Amino acid sequence: MTRVEILAKLCGVPLTDYERDAEGVLVASGSGLMMSVMDHAPSIRWCVEYDERVCRGARWVEFIPALCEVAPIVVVAGWFTVTDPTELRAAVAACPSSCAPITYGGNTTLGGIEAATLAQLFDMIGQAGR
Repeated sequence: MTRVEILAKLCGVPLTDYERDAEGVLVASGSGLMMSVMDHAPSIRWCVEYDERVCRGARWVEFIPALCEVAPIVVVAGWFTVTDPTELRAAVAACPSSCAPITYGGNTTLGGIEAATLAQLFDMIGQAGR
């Protein structure tokens, strides 16, 4: 079991493992966006959909900052029309500035290293994965 998987288990986060030769992690709000990012980012191995029903009880404010310490790429992305991004914002804000996650909020801001567009997000992930 990897450090990422141990953190996820401790924090109640149900990761999906793409079993790639990579160590990046994506937290996404919206399965369509999640699939799009995973299709464009071979440097991301694990993903999880930020969904209150699926992730009930997940401790995001502990998980994401700890994740930033052990994973080379952490991405937090979503388009927030239904889901409230408050908890994700707090988790991103709790990350050390030395390893802030790459974020895309679509219609809102999340903090971290923000991408203004999906194209920019894909570019930023690509650069981080080199």
